[in-house]
Amino acid sequence: NSDYLTLRNNWLAQLNFKNAIAGKSNAELLDLLKRSEDDFKVCAAPLRLGYSAGSLMTELLVAEHGHEKIVKWWVQSKDKNWKIAFKEVFGLEINDFYTNIAIPFLLKSSSTL
Repeated sequence: NSDYLTLRNNWLAQLNFKNAIAGKSNAELLDLLKRSEDDFKVCAAPLRLGYSAGSLMTELLVAEHGHEKIVKWWVQSKDKNWKIAFKEVFGLEINDFYTNIAIPFLLKSSSTL
């Protein structure tokens, strides 16, 4: 577990995750997460939220729902909109996940870096 946390924190530091979200309100973070779905400049360079926040949100979903549900979501996303598949598999809208679960987890994770 500590090896994983070391690797995870090093990865997030390389991606400059803490600085990417520092000083942002929850509303601003929600906007960034939503924009990262379509905006390459938010998802990849310079903010890299698709890699940093994306990996943390995947970690959170695996911890709460297991690998099987992640795979089920990916498979269902192949044939339908990924947001619809997300709601079907995890039982909540993506914006609710971002607002109520992901953003608090991202802030907590950045505070440990």
